[in-house]
Amino acid sequence: MDLEKYFDWEKIKEAEPALCRDCDSLEEAISRCVELHDLFSLWRWAQAYERGAMEGADDPRHSTFPDLKKYHGSCVLSSKSYNGNPALKKAMRDHFCPDGFLEGDGYEADTLTVLFVFRESNISDDVTLEDGQITLKQADGTDKAWLKKQWDKVEGSERKDPYVSFMEQYVSFIEQHIQSAKADYTSIERIAAMNLNKRGGFGTCGYARLRHYAEVYKLFIGREIAIIDPGVIICGGTFGTVKELLPNELANRVKVWDCYHPRSRRDQDAGQIKKWVFEGSCRDA
Repeated sequence: MDLEKYFDWEKIKEAEPALCRDCDSLEEAISRCVELHDLFSLWRWAQAYERGAMEGADDPRHSTFPDLKKYHGSCVLSSKSYNGNPALKKAMRDHFCPDGFLEGDGYEADTLTVLFVFRESNISDDVTLEDGQITLKQADGTDKAWLKKQWDKVEGSERKDPYVSFMEQYVSFIEQHIQSAKADYTSIERIAAMNLNKRGGFGTCGYARLRHYAEVYKLFIGREIAIIDPGVIICGGTFGTVKELLPNELANRVKVWDCYHPRSRRDQDAGQIKKWVFEGSCRDA
C-alpha cells in the first residue's frame, strides 16, 4: 500500500523525527512501532497531514471526517449554522481519540487478551466555542481514553454505559468458558478496546465515511491490533472491516466474533451470547 498518495510523509518526518528516523516510508515507520503511544503519536500526525482532508471533508464518498452537519451537542453549532465552518474542519482534522488497554499490561503464554472493536467515539460534548472559534477538547490526544474512563468507574456504580455492560457480559462468559476447562487458555490477562475512526464522530456513524477512513488508515489499524495481540476479537458492528484489516500473522490464530453494536436496539440476549462464546461462533463469524 502506497501511503504517499494519502499523507505528506516529509511533514510527518519533521513533526515526529524520532519515530521516523532511518525510515524510508511511513509504512516502515508504522511497522516499527511496538508501543501504542508511539503508534498513536505517528497516527495523530498522519491525520494532521492527510492530503486533501480539509478540502474533501464534506464529500461522504471520499472523506475520513465524520459528517460535520450531524453535530447536535451543547455547542452553538447546528446543521443550519455549520456551512462548512473551517474552524471545525481544522479542529476535526487534528483531533485524536486514544484507546487501547482497559485492564492488564502483561503477557504470558496460555493467557488470553480480549479486544473489543467499535466504530468511533461520540465527541459531541467535546466541541466548545471559544472566542468565536470552534475547538475540540483534548485535541492533542493526551487525555485518558473515554472507554478507559468508563471502564475504571464501573466498580460501585449502579449505572453503566452500554459499552461497559456489553464488554462485561462477554468477559464474564469467556471467564465461565475458561473455568469449564473447555478453552485453550487459562485466564484473561488483558482487556482492550479500540475504535476504528480515531477522529471521533457525532452520535450517528456515516458508514461510507467510516469505510473510507478504515481504507486510508488500514495500516495503522492493523498495527494497533498486532500490538495488542488479541486471542479473541469481539466486533461491535465492525466485523466486515476487521476481517479485511486483520494482519496476516493474526488471521489464522485469532477468533473474530461478529456481534451487535453495544447501543443497538436489538436485545443482547444473555443466553444466546453465552452459546456464542462457548461454541466460538458469534453470529456468522
